[in-house]
Amino acid sequence: MAPRSARQRLTDWVFARVFAPAGALLLRLVCASWRLRVSGLEHVAPFWSAGRPVIVCCWHGRLLMLPYTWLRHGGGEVYVLMGKNRNGELITRIVSRFNMKAVRGSSRAGGKEARDEMAALVAQQSATTIALTPDGPHGPALVSKLGAAQLSRQSDLPVVWASASAAPALRAPTWDDFVMPLPFARVKVRFSAPVFPAQYASLTLEAYRDALDEVGREALAALDATL
Repeated sequence: MAPRSARQRLTDWVFARVFAPAGALLLRLVCASWRLRVSGLEHVAPFWSAGRPVIVCCWHGRLLMLPYTWLRHGGGEVYVLMGKNRNGELITRIVSRFNMKAVRGSSRAGGKEARDEMAALVAQQSATTIALTPDGPHGPALVSKLGAAQLSRQSDLPVVWASASAAPALRAPTWDDFVMPLPFARVKVRFSAPVFPAQYASLTLEAYRDALDEVGREALAALDATL
């Protein structure tokens, strides 16, 4: 790998030392104003209290509401999959301020290595939550890559969907229709019942992925209908 230029190193420093702390502070101030309502904790709390690993999936367009939810209600260690690029480093530093840790990789670069690292984390440290945005980083929206299904089967981990919705909120003109709740917005987060890989053992990996996606899409639509 070629050495980074002085300008690149300076840019990295600004991202890490200026943008990340400022972004985290701003996000926490906005989050603190939300009227947050979390339901379905009975589906994930037993894993946390028993020290059992679980995968929590959230659609990419709704992920902004998850770090504060974890800070307020989460249990055990949580690891999120982040890209290896500069934006991934920025987001890693922001979510660290919400008691979340990062595994670096993506579906395009380092994905298998990151998946293997997550499997190793689960094997070594059972009280672990793996948080994934399975349609990221580039979509299409609400259609998962195979990573979550692969990890679920590889490590025999249940999958819980975390659906999030808000009103009023801004929606970015991005592939995932990214939702940004306004200050003092009503924010709802709902955890689904767990899906265990043994329930779909007879399916191909692709069909298992599709079954998980159907659960996630239905859960999100049901939550959106309440706002």
